[in-house]
Amino acid sequence: MKNTKKKLINLYKDNSVNFIDNRFFFFYIIFKSISLHPIFSKLIFNHIFKNKRLSTGFVITLILIFYKIKPIFFGLDLKENMRFRSHYHKNEKVSVHHDLILEHKILRILKRKKLITVID
Repeated sequence: MKNTKKKLINLYKDNSVNFIDNRFFFFYIIFKSISLHPIFSKLIFNHIFKNKRLSTGFVITLILIFYKIKPIFFGLDLKENMRFRSHYHKNEKVSVHHDLILEHKILRILKRKKLITVID
């Protein structure tokens, strides 16, 4: 356990830790999400064929919804063109490992279903 903790700390310092790197957990979240809306099945396709991962914020949002907690987002622009998005604290492109366009589309569906609140 001690070596594992030390290894994780070193990975964190190297900025190479993935929040959700467990395939079982990923598929559990996705299959549970399909009951919310069929569009979630596209995330499985993205993961398997395009090697796309869910963003940390998106995963946390889903976990909150599963626990019947309605998250409130302030300043989230769901109409933003994600193709022109830059990293929020650096002047560089957002990671290619996420499908932020699809995540925003799903967030708009969750908003319509009143599962999340967005205050812009």
